[in-house]
This record gives sequence, structure tokens and C-alpha cells, in this order.
Amino acid sequence: PEQFNDDLKKYIGLIDGIEVFNARRPFSGPDKKALSFAKENNLAMTASSDAHYHAAAGHAYTIVEGANNLAEFKAGILAKQTKTEGRKSPLLYLIFPALGKIKNCFFRTKK
Repeated sequence: PEQFNDDLKKYIGLIDGIEVFNARRPFSGPDKKALSFAKENNLAMTASSDAHYHAAAGHAYTIVEGANNLAEFKAGILAKQTKTEGRKSPLLYLIFPALGKIKNCFFRTKK
């Protein structure tokens, strides 16, 4: 995965929120670093499954209480009224997308 190597503080005026929980990352170090940055800079906090395998969808998510549509959800993020919930995806789910790519390299179907 690509990594952002610049000083994020230089862009703080452009940032509404930051992902503080990513279910696809097996280790919580990056999540903790993002959480600390979000708290220090008063940013909205989000979570995502980052699912690359269908069974991992929904393992982590962002909640905005009372949001009934996308516009209200976005407004809740901008107002920093988010909660994050979820769990880490099993390591096995990290392997399935890679296996699918390998399979497609060797067993392409002709159209």
C-alpha cells in the first residue's frame, strides 16, 4: 500500500476528518496514530471495512446518530458528530483478494 510521507499538518485546513479505524489493517498501530492525530487536531473520526473481499464488508463503519440520508450523514461528519464501531477482519480475508488475482492471471476466460 502507498504511504503518505509528507507532513499532514501542512494540509490540516483541507481535512474534515480522518479514518481512525480500518478493519483491513491487521495491526492497530496506524489506527492509534490516526486517532491521536484526529484528537490533537479536532478532526471528525471515521472507520471503514476497506473490504476487498465480500465477507469483510461491514466489519467497521462510521455512525452519525440521527442521520437519515447521505446529506445528513455528511453534515454529521463535518460537525464532528461521528462514532466508529467494528472489528478487525480475519487475516484470512486479506488473502482471498490476492488469490483471486492470481487465479485471474492463470485462468483467464476468453470472451
